[in-house]
Amino acid sequence: GDHNELYNSQIVNPAVVPGQPESSSISPHSGVGLGVSKSKFNVVEGNLVTGWYIGLSASDGTEDLTVRNNIIAGNVGNQIVIGPRQGMETVDDPVPLRQLYEGNIIGGSLTSDGIQTDSAGPGVVNIRGIVIRDNTFYFNGEDALDFKSGGDIVVENNTIVASLGDDDG
Repeated sequence: GDHNELYNSQIVNPAVVPGQPESSSISPHSGVGLGVSKSKFNVVEGNLVTGWYIGLSASDGTEDLTVRNNIIAGNVGNQIVIGPRQGMETVDDPVPLRQLYEGNIIGGSLTSDGIQTDSAGPGVVNIRGIVIRDNTFYFNGEDALDFKSGGDIVVENNTIVASLGDDDG
């Protein structure tokens, strides 16, 4: 749906919370903490997202998304991934447009990037109008920012601390 707002919540994988009973349905550092797809005019602000494989996924036609003043950290893979869902990539898919990532703390990925854009195929530039501003990126297993596909991306006034940067593509 459209016009959703999520404020001041903790989106924590229960399998990584000390003292919680073990669950056979959720394993530590699996799944996606917060997924946004096929929607417009959403705000995600003031949240903690941790313990997942991917912290936040903005895919499949997500437009006019604002992600502001969150802590998205301690997820194994990408903290934030923008683009088609894995295995669903086609050139005809609706694409992520007009997204703002501002004032977030993004880091602690064990194996991947702070923010990564994914492509619908070789040579396809299908992600447009992304602004990445005033964020702090720290200790990501690969790069703070990894643009595999995208155009019209503005990156300004971010702080990057100790990303490993393996440049996998």
